[in-house]
Amino acid sequence: MQTTTTDENGNYTFGNLQEGNNVKVRVYAEMKNGDSWDIKVVDNTSGNAQYAMDGNFASVVEGKNERNLNAPSWVHRKRIY
Repeated sequence: MQTTTTDENGNYTFGNLQEGNNVKVRVYAEMKNGDSWDIKVVDNTSGNAQYAMDGNFASVVEGKNERNLNAPSWVHRKRIY
């Protein structure tokens, strides 16, 4: 498992991935600024679990490993009458 942080544009990179291996990216809902602040988005109805999102598994191909994850800011709710 590897860990990295996005740059100011939201881009990230991982090193030493072997071609042909299947990898998956997991992102956490958090913002950090060194020792100044550390903000995490948690679910207060589920033991304060931190929100996370997983991408799909994908095979590592040299030079062709872009992953774009999008977490929409809206929630679709089904109403029960």
